[in-house]
Amino acid sequence: MCYKYERHIDTYLLAVSTSCTHSTKMADATARLGVMLADMLELLQKGLIEEHSVTTLNEMKEKKQFGDYLALAEKFGECMAFLPHDEYTELLSKGWTTYLDVLNHDRKNLKKKLTALREDKKTEPDILAKYEGNMEDLCVRRATAVACSVRFKAMTMIPFESFQKDPALDAVKMYDDKMKA
Repeated sequence: MCYKYERHIDTYLLAVSTSCTHSTKMADATARLGVMLADMLELLQKGLIEEHSVTTLNEMKEKKQFGDYLALAEKFGECMAFLPHDEYTELLSKGWTTYLDVLNHDRKNLKKKLTALREDKKTEPDILAKYEGNMEDLCVRRATAVACSVRFKAMTMIPFESFQKDPALDAVKMYDDKMKA
């Protein structure tokens, strides 16, 4: 296996081998994402999420609807007051970042396929249009993942406890100070 990871909420250690194939990296990124989604579901279940919601999330995971899973998990987290906010935000940040890795691998594969189809003069226009549509869809999902990944990385920089201690906290100034450091 190309990547080695431990299942902890706060760390996902990666040991990268130089002899990895692209498909192995893709499989490992998907496996890491699966572990993070399982951790996220476990945390939501501790917050007493409804059983039908657990079923919905599991179905999304099985169908590889990772972006929808993360978006729905975020919404569940917003309405569960006793969820450990910092821990959950960290999971969402890592989840979106890992999903972005999966999408980047998908994009690389799809780009190779599209290039081959464009170079082949016998490719039917409807097949080419289908793959181009797939690429557009992938780019939209990737843009969403980038935005969410960046948003959650910023959220993890300022602990929730800081807002509780100081209601007049200037989070933008605190964020800027951390970015300069």
